[in-house]
Amino acid sequence: MNKTNDGRVDIYLRTLTDEATKRKADESEKRRKNRKKWLSKQYLPVEAAVTAVDGAFLGALGGVILSLLYKGVRHAGSSEGAAAIRQEVQMILSSTGGYQPLVQSFILGGVLEHARNFAVLNGVSEGISCVMRRLGGKEDIHAKMVTSFGSGVMLSLVSGMRGPDVISAGVMLALVNGGIFKLREKSSQRKAEEEVLTRSRGMFLSIGFGLDHEAMNFKTGLSAATTRPMLTEIKGVMK
Repeated sequence: MNKTNDGRVDIYLRTLTDEATKRKADESEKRRKNRKKWLSKQYLPVEAAVTAVDGAFLGALGGVILSLLYKGVRHAGSSEGAAAIRQEVQMILSSTGGYQPLVQSFILGGVLEHARNFAVLNGVSEGISCVMRRLGGKEDIHAKMVTSFGSGVMLSLVSGMRGPDVISAGVMLALVNGGIFKLREKSSQRKAEEEVLTRSRGMFLSIGFGLDHEAMNFKTGLSAATTRPMLTEIKGVMK
């Protein structure tokens, strides 16, 4: 009997906890949306500045966490292993040329240096991205590359880099993030096409057309001329 009552109490407490957690999450999401709506009505410099400060704060927080984790892993080994790691780090730094200050700030920098790096990287990125979205109305690959270039240049400058290497660091970061953006874009398009194909195949089978093989051909671009318009119309209806 006591076990039954204890189980009921546990279920009741768990339900109350879940409801409180859900309520807090809903309130937090509501505040976030209200704040975003308020920012969208402000002048562009105000929105960009606030967005950049928010991004810098989150970046600094992430930098502190990553730095502490990295230090814990780095000091977990033996003294011989630590000496070998230091030797490998020096070899890496000696081969980085003009990028040495940037690489050194990430590998050998302390908690504050890591917090600064990620604050600059994320803050500048968020600020420029906000401006590009407001001006262009969307975030495409060009906006992503401009954002990455600006954040890469600023990160290079605060880490101590000077000269043409600063520009090249921004260019490299822009190219990398531009490539990642295109890969994600293609992946999203592929998933959307797969979803439409699956729903189209299900519709064909549900109405008894028996054209599942034609739907498969549509995926590979080999559908018959009489079937392709039908699939196109179905895609338009289901959007």
